[in-house]
Order: sequence, then structure tokens, then C-alpha cells
Amino acid sequence: MLWATKKEARTRSDATKDEEWDITSESAFLGLYGIIDWWMNGLEKNARAHGVPTLSRPQGMLVSRILEGEHRPIRIAEKMGMTRQAIHFQINQLVELKVLKLRQDPDDRRALIVELAPQRAGPGAFYAAVIRELQLKLTERLGKKDIETFRKIVRSDWGEPPILSKKDVEQATRNLGR
Repeated sequence: MLWATKKEARTRSDATKDEEWDITSESAFLGLYGIIDWWMNGLEKNARAHGVPTLSRPQGMLVSRILEGEHRPIRIAEKMGMTRQAIHFQINQLVELKVLKLRQDPDDRRALIVELAPQRAGPGAFYAAVIRELQLKLTERLGKKDIETFRKIVRSDWGEPPILSKKDVEQATRNLGR
């Protein structure tokens, strides 16, 4: 766990409650990793339980992007922060597993469209169904209102991440222990 005292930020397990500030309790963004872990663990556990090939995290995120409606590999790569070569490597693995299929873009003969493999009983349909059911189960657990609020927040246009100035970083570092 990352701890910050009034003097400095450091990794520390023996700090007393009077001098510590748990940086992780203040960050909504760190919670996003927990959401991704829950989602990916749900996919993995269900795949193992049903004898379907498991997906790596990048593969699971790629399938999720396709289910969100993105079908151009170049745009998927940009959204995932991957190179075109890396995304094509992942896509080709998923094509071999019969999770995805590739076809030519009818509007641009140089481009490819990636989509879930059409077999109703295949891995592509399995993952689409599991993702849908995980979402329904989460809605049952958290409530429709909270899910809609969450959906609104994550689908908002956050703009580009800011590049902080050296002064901003220094000030933020000093403020860790306050």
C-alpha cells in the first residue's frame, strides 16, 4: 500500500494511524482497476467453468471494444494504447480461437473489419453472452440507478489527459501528507 506522511510519500507498512494518509482511499481512478479485474476475472472463471479458451486481458478488452461497436483494428489499437502490430497479433490469435473473424471493409478495400465469429455455439457467442450476463448480474447487485450513473460517467468525454507542469507535480507531492 502507498502511504504518505507529512514529510514524504513512501511505501510503508509500519506507519502509525496518526502520521499516515492512505493515498489509495482518495483516488477514484484506482478503483477503475478493480472494475477491470472484476470483469476480466468473471470472463476467465466462466471460460474455465465451461471449457472455453480463456482470453488474456488485452484480448478481453479487445472483445469488449468490439461489443461496444468499434470494428476497425486501427481505432481499437488507438483506444487501447497499442500499436497496429500488437492489435493485429491479438486479433489473429482470436481468429485462430474462433472468437473473432476478419472481413474487408466494403467502404475501404485496404482496411479490415473485425467482428465476433458468427457461430452461435462458438467462443465469440460465448463471450458476448457472458459479458451481457455479467452486466445484468452487476446491475442486480448495484441497482439500475447506480449502473446508469456509472455508465454516464465512464462514457463522458473526459478530453485528453493533462500534462502537468513541473510546478504542479512538485506542489502535489508536497500536498500528499496534508
